[in-house]
Amino acid sequence: MKEIGCEEVLIAKMAELDGESTAISPDDVQAHFAVCEKCQLEFAGLRRVDQSFELHARREHNADLWSSVEERITAPTRAASWKPFGAFAVALVVFRIVEMSLENDPGWFFGLVPVVLAALFFVLLRENPFKVNTELILESHHG
Repeated sequence: MKEIGCEEVLIAKMAELDGESTAISPDDVQAHFAVCEKCQLEFAGLRRVDQSFELHARREHNADLWSSVEERITAPTRAASWKPFGAFAVALVVFRIVEMSLENDPGWFFGLVPVVLAALFFVLLRENPFKVNTELILESHHG
């Protein structure tokens, strides 16, 4: 009989449980397994883990996501006007020109002006760029 290592035997035993064939004959595996207490204990632990996974089978959800996605894709969208963006850009350019024309350092407070302008811009547009979209509804079809 060929000398078989414990790791090879354990792999062969797990493959046998999964219904797979191995390069090691089942008789050789069984002969090693019968005399090796280390393999018996290790395999018992592996078998408990395998049984635990069998108890917690993966649940499948039959949710139809496509209908929600399709509605959002095909829904008419309002065209964004370029005018608010143009006004915002002009305001930032004017601010930068004023900032560059100042001879003294205007300080940190003056540096907040672009942030305030951006906040006003989003308030005027009634848009929140940081809004998390929670409106996606999952439709479940239980048959």
